Amino acid sequence: MPSTPPSRQEHADDHLRGPGSPLLAHRCRLGRCTRSRRRHRPRRARPDPRQLRGGVMARHKQTVTVVPIGRLTAHPDNIRADVGDLTELALSIREHGILQPLTATELDGDTERLLLLAGHRRLSAAVLANFTQVPVIIRHGVDDATEQLVIMLVENCQRRDLGPMEKAEAYGALRNRGLSVAEISRRTGVHQTTISTLLNLLELDEASRDSVRDGRLNAGDAIAAVRETRQHERTTTGRPERGRPRVVEPPHFGSDHPLFADASAVCGHTTRPKVQNSGACGACWEAVIRAEATGGAMPEPAYDEVVVQRILDGQHNVAATPPDRVEVVHRWTASGRSLKALEEQTGWNVHRYVRRPTAEGAA
Repeated sequence: MPSTPPSRQEHADDHLRGPGSPLLAHRCRLGRCTRSRRRHRPRRARPDPRQLRGGVMARHKQTVTVVPIGRLTAHPDNIRADVGDLTELALSIREHGILQPLTATELDGDTERLLLLAGHRRLSAAVLANFTQVPVIIRHGVDDATEQLVIMLVENCQRRDLGPMEKAEAYGALRNRGLSVAEISRRTGVHQTTISTLLNLLELDEASRDSVRDGRLNAGDAIAAVRETRQHERTTTGRPERGRPRVVEPPHFGSDHPLFADASAVCGHTTRPKVQNSGACGACWEAVIRAEATGGAMPEPAYDEVVVQRILDGQHNVAATPPDRVEVVHRWTASGRSLKALEEQTGWNVHRYVRRPTAEGAA
């Protein structure tokens, strides 16, 4: 005969007796008691930190030390092929030293020779500053070439040293080594959508890539043009052509326009759409073009004096509008300081904000 279901009081008493009770075990198997299910549910294992996104950076032991410059060898696949002008950086290193250590690993298992993973520019500047040794973070056991490339990419992205074109080429190098977008995302900690979007830049021809590198062509505009061209090919031929470089011209009202900085300086309108992402609305472009054509005075700049002064005082993380940036660049160069130094400190493409000399200034 089937047993009589327990009363509510018997059920409560059984909980008080603990997990050894036959009734509690019976009801747990049936899954009818919330308290019982919670008590006997197995604990979820903690995730292995090495399986987390970007875990490739965490599973290697490392040592922080100071090493002679002669022990360091530049990585042949360095993401930043051009270290640029090192004059300002060398002066800063000579004055303050290297504030952030370089990153390296043993070269072919030789503990006396180190392969540089991050810090090629700082190393070159240290040589220029006549340093004989530099601080280095040595990551042990990074022998795989793909893993070295991942570390170089992550290190540079964390410092925001790379532009969109350099990031795209680095992701492309990882893809060429057989890594999928999902695997690149897991190993670098960058979202798959971001990686897939930047990879569109690799479909540009070399001239268009150079335009993206130097800021004459906005990366977002270039990506949109690649997608538009691909969609047009898909509509007309049934499928887009793969492997053919795509030519994307910089917009007419881009940073190459002679009045770009003048238009950016006077446009303080935050609610009006900007012409071709130029930093100025249509009305401001019309005003500066008319002033140029008639020889009249340019409209007054719309910068915020407080913001400009804070940036000039060293607060480079202050949000600045295009008019603010134009005024900062104007005062910076007027004081005889280098545009390269301002670009390194703020991360701006400062050449976009250099105004043409006026007739009065030229005289």
